[in-house]
Amino acid sequence: MQDYKRLFGYATIIMACGFFVRSLQPAHAVNGPNVSMGTNPIEDYAGYSGFFTNTSGSDFIVTDITCEGNTYMSVSGSNVWYCRPDSPHQFASGLKVSNGETLTAHSATAFISGYYAH
Repeated sequence: MQDYKRLFGYATIIMACGFFVRSLQPAHAVNGPNVSMGTNPIEDYAGYSGFFTNTSGSDFIVTDITCEGNTYMSVSGSNVWYCRPDSPHQFASGLKVSNGETLTAHSATAFISGYYAH
């Protein structure tokens, strides 16, 4: 008389385990930009007046800028950012410096960091 209750209990536990395993979702990676140049691709540069010329063959994406004074940042002669010393900036999508272009800080020392993308 007790056998069917024990059998029903085992069946319930097996079914619950099956539902639990089926409820697990597979992991998916979010694809971001293609980054190259090693395991830590972050590069940083500092300087004054034409301090970075991209000669890598890939685009350089500037993600952070800090300046020691008020200055315009330009890429190959076009002003792209006005930098103030009291406001370091982190770009959500970055400033692109294409192959062969030069990043210039006109009247103050600037510090940039970013990554190479292809």
